[in-house]
Amino acid sequence: MRGDIPRERWGHSSFMWGRQLVLGLGSDEGQESNTVNMLNMDTLTWDSWDGNLQRVGGAMGLLEGKLYLVGGQAKHI
Repeated sequence: MRGDIPRERWGHSSFMWGRQLVLGLGSDEGQESNTVNMLNMDTLTWDSWDGNLQRVGGAMGLLEGKLYLVGGQAKHI
């Protein structure tokens, strides 16, 4: 794999979007993450984006081209 390989985490959310695996948020080593990562399943290349909200235990998904986050514990940064 290449690119911004995500760190291990728990309490994250993930889903498939076409040929992309989207992995986001969660916590690692007691520190919440605000990162959303996407793995291209054809090239095995990771991309990542930083958000402005850390969340553990929520769900995320796409609806009409927009990414929604629902539930979980949030921490503003």
